[in-house]
Amino acid sequence: MFFFAIRKTATFVRNDYLSVDMPKDNNVFRVPPGYNAPQQVHITQGDHVGKGVIISWITPDEPGSSTVLYWAENGEFQRQAHGFVLSYKYFNYTSGYIHHCTIHNLEFDTKYYYEVGIGNNTRQFWFETPPPVGPDVPYTFGVIDTGDNQNRNNWRVKMSSYQLLADRNCICHWDTNQQRRMGLNCHRSSVVSVLLLVAWAEIRVCMSGKTSTFVRNDYLSLDMPIDSDVFRVPPGYNAPQQVHITQGDHVGKGVIISWITQDEPGSSTVLYWPENSEFKWQAHGFFLSYKYFNYTSGYIHHCTIHNLEFDTKYYYEVGIGNTTRQFWFKTPPPVGPDVAYTFGLIGDLGQTYNSNTTLTHYEHSPAKGQTVLYVGDLSYADDYPFHDNIRWDTWGRFTERIAAYQPWIWTAGNHEIDFAPQLGETKPFKPYTSRYHVPYKASDSTSPLWYSIKRASAYIIVMSSYSALGKYTPQYKWLEKELPKVNRTETPWLIVLMHSPIYNSYVNHYMEGETVRVMYEKWFVEYKVDVVFAGHVHAYERSERVSNVAYNIVNGLCNPINDQSAPVYITIGDGGNLEGLATAMTEPQPSYSAYREASFGHGILDIKNRTHAHFSWNRNQDGYAVVADSIWLHNRYWSYPEQTSLASFR
Repeated sequence: MFFFAIRKTATFVRNDYLSVDMPKDNNVFRVPPGYNAPQQVHITQGDHVGKGVIISWITPDEPGSSTVLYWAENGEFQRQAHGFVLSYKYFNYTSGYIHHCTIHNLEFDTKYYYEVGIGNNTRQFWFETPPPVGPDVPYTFGVIDTGDNQNRNNWRVKMSSYQLLADRNCICHWDTNQQRRMGLNCHRSSVVSVLLLVAWAEIRVCMSGKTSTFVRNDYLSLDMPIDSDVFRVPPGYNAPQQVHITQGDHVGKGVIISWITQDEPGSSTVLYWPENSEFKWQAHGFFLSYKYFNYTSGYIHHCTIHNLEFDTKYYYEVGIGNTTRQFWFKTPPPVGPDVAYTFGLIGDLGQTYNSNTTLTHYEHSPAKGQTVLYVGDLSYADDYPFHDNIRWDTWGRFTERIAAYQPWIWTAGNHEIDFAPQLGETKPFKPYTSRYHVPYKASDSTSPLWYSIKRASAYIIVMSSYSALGKYTPQYKWLEKELPKVNRTETPWLIVLMHSPIYNSYVNHYMEGETVRVMYEKWFVEYKVDVVFAGHVHAYERSERVSNVAYNIVNGLCNPINDQSAPVYITIGDGGNLEGLATAMTEPQPSYSAYREASFGHGILDIKNRTHAHFSWNRNQDGYAVVADSIWLHNRYWSYPEQTSLASFR
């Protein structure tokens, strides 16, 4: 039993006034006098323990100096620290010259004066360093939230009240615009660390569903040797390799063709023609290359072909001279509500012997998938020392046998991040975004990590599990506008791809998808998403139609419930990678889990018409035609058009 103190709601009555920004000519916004005088001066801690400080300021007229003169109170000597200057442009605005200067190796518990600017327009300020870090060191923090505007009364009252109170040593500013994403972690006196986090609701589960009793061979998942025939380089000098295609526009009349030439750039032109045609056309692309630690890529070509005919087989040729290579693809039927189409589902493939079996099973499947929906984690190059990018090359050659002939719709996973500051590599997704281009601009996205396409009777939304996704972020704003655009009378099947699953009952990566669920599950239910495919967990799992969107912190409604407006969630991160299977499961099996099995395999989504689609999962140990799990999907929009969901009451 828990006992709580008596709760209290304040009876204080405040003035009922609007929150209005102060006018620009208000004295609190005054520019300091003098030509190019430093302004907007502010400081923050400059190291991890409190012996450093970062001093920042702006000069509006010219760069001036980024040097700070500083000295300890009662000190005999003045010292200099040298910083740097930058500026930026935002739409029609150009900033002043923004200076940042870090001072290191200060003495603890000491008052310092500092001076910025040059000539007759220097300005002097002071700060006090904290005491040494220790368990019993008293220290006082102020906490201020300025809110979303510069309100005349609120801001002034907050600041004046702060100044009138006993001396504060440090302000921790909680930025409400970034509260889901920001963590502040710095030693400060007796406070070991200040850490701002968001806690997520507990999910209680109960017994239900089926766990497969299938016993697989107990062998390790090993990468194939680099000289394996599936990685072979095509013969000929500078022959195109790692050829792959994806959809090149929003509706399926375009294709992006990508390939690599190893020795020299060669040509980025694609020759293409419809089957049985007398005429051939050219499309001109471009090439790029990148460096990653001690690796330099080949010449990566991307060429987009536009205005193709629907439902037509095309041949295409890349390369020049004696080392051209020829492939083919087929465009989808025109977008329409009753257009039948078959998608393959693969995730977390890697390049092991199991990966090879997965591709072979997909190639020989009687269902004959026409496009692969890929749910992230491609090469697993980052599992090698120094993120060995040669394994990106081997993976590109390995998947060419399918990816050159039918589009793969790409989703980025955690193994595509390739963030390795210890190697000097601080740009996330560099190899992935260099090699795999997608038509993100066609859906008004600002990033290749989230986008949408239409294909036949499906509207496919790709999300990024590893990009900012809180409220106000670019991905959030894009999806907020994207979902209402979907016309279910044109594309009845609404499919979402992401990497980290929302509903997962395996021990591996358990609840890692909670951030996405808390932010977006209510939208998935409100807009009647039919199915959400994810990877990440190296196993297979299919959920019931459930939602958990009613919880509001105090109502206790925190259990998943049956909800016919909710999607089916399918985890298919079982492509075969070198990290092996996720075999540990949470027990008892939760009610939201309909079927789960730790085996490698792939899936097939066979859309029949606007109301019915069939999903099946094939494990690698079975014959090509053997289905281990399946479900008939009834379209949420056409089967339950008047259904009201709990999402309506959020």
